[in-house]
Order: sequence, then C-alpha cells, then structure tokens
Amino acid sequence: MNTLNDNSGWPSAAAATLDCDLSRKFVRVLRESADGLVAFEFAIGWPDLSVELAMPKVMFEEFCIRQQVQLLTDHDPSPMLEQTHDHNGDDE
Repeated sequence: MNTLNDNSGWPSAAAATLDCDLSRKFVRVLRESADGLVAFEFAIGWPDLSVELAMPKVMFEEFCIRQQVQLLTDHDPSPMLEQTHDHNGDDE
C-alpha cells in the first residue's frame, strides 16, 4: 500500500511537505509599468505556488534583499526539478 497517496490519487499532505524547503524564496518579475511599479510572483518553498504582488521598484529591491530570494526568469526550469536531478545550478 502506498502511504504517500490517498484514495483520490493526489499526494497526501505528508508527501507534499517532503520536498518543501520553507527557507527557499522565489521571485519572478512579470512586468514593470511606466510609473515604476514592479509586478511579480513571490513563492515560498515551491516556486510553482505563488502570489502576484506589485510594489514600487525601490521597495521591490529591498523586499528581494530582505527575503533573500532566488530570482527566476521565464526561461528557468523549476528549481524543484533541478533539485530532484541533483543539479547545482552553476552555469557551465
């Protein structure tokens, strides 16, 4: 019997938390407006589960420093995929 799945086929809460590192924080910039607002996605633990926020550029930069985020781009694969394949993320 697979204890990581319930009868619905979805992973149980216990399985879902196995790969979640709450110390990892992610930001993906979506757009910058002409009036200086930066719209971005912010995620904790899982980069694919995020909230969309917007703030002035100076506040955004301070937020990123304070939260020690990993900046993602549209071309970045999910860091969780990299972690599962034991990729260290260094450019070659």
